[in-house]
Amino acid sequence: MTSASGDLGPLHPSSPLSIEPISMRVPDACRFTGISRSTLYLLIARGEVRVVKMGASTLVLTQSLRDFINRRTAEQHRPPR
Repeated sequence: MTSASGDLGPLHPSSPLSIEPISMRVPDACRFTGISRSTLYLLIARGEVRVVKMGASTLVLTQSLRDFINRRTAEQHRPPR
């Protein structure tokens, strides 16, 4: 269904146009996670977040960011010993 302006409005999550990118540039990864650029590069250096170099661009793998956040969440929700 289209609006009066002709746009399609919000996309349904299963829409092919709403597919999450497989990778993103560093500034986008910082916005996606809410961490600073320097922290992201530290995580990359430690091997906690994976990247792919494409020429001069550093592409951060989206799944790697999700995995990192999930690991941190799990660590913080472990009951104390």
